[in-house]
Parts: sequence; structure tokens; C-alpha cells
Amino acid sequence: MRHQSDMAALADALGDVRARIKALKSEEAKLRRAILDARPNGPVSGRGYCVDVRVRTSRRFDAKLLPEAIRNDPAYCKVTETRTVITNPAGDARSKRCAPSVAKDEEFDVFERD
Repeated sequence: MRHQSDMAALADALGDVRARIKALKSEEAKLRRAILDARPNGPVSGRGYCVDVRVRTSRRFDAKLLPEAIRNDPAYCKVTETRTVITNPAGDARSKRCAPSVAKDEEFDVFERD
């Protein structure tokens, strides 16, 4: 089991990484849009990379098109469990659920409100 300070450092590191990924995805979307808007008619080479716009068509199954009786029939459903790690800045209103973690061997008091 990791110590409290180790877990806090992991939470901060994960939050920092996810913030950087979000910024990179935003920048990627802007660059992608600029390339698509330029409508290149072939590959475009830079000093380090080459981009090529390709169009593909695919066929996908759309469950919403099935009759409601089949969509709502549990015989056609599969239940799965997913574990999600959610990160929010510590002062963010969405982080109010996050209380400081308490190690298993630490004592603490519980206060209940009516």
C-alpha cells in the first residue's frame, strides 16, 4: 500500500499529464482543421513529417435502428463493469467529492449531519 503522500503525488502527476494531453488534443484539432480547410490535393511534406488526407467509408452497426422490443430485451444485453479514474483540479467544484485519503492504519473521526 502506498503512503498518503505517494498517493497525493500520483493524483497530481495524473492530473498534470491529463491537462497536457487535453491541451495537445486541442492543438492537434486546430492543426488538423487547418490542413483539412486547406484542401491539399496530395501529401504535404514538412521538414520532419508528411501528412496525407485520406477518405474512407465504413459500415457500422447502429443499435438505435433495431425495433424497441429487441433494444429493451435483457436477453440481448450484456452488463459490463468499467473502472474510471476521474481527475479534476483540487479547487474545482467537481472535486468536492474528493476528501483527503486516510491510510488504513490511521485513526479518524466521523461527523454526521442531519
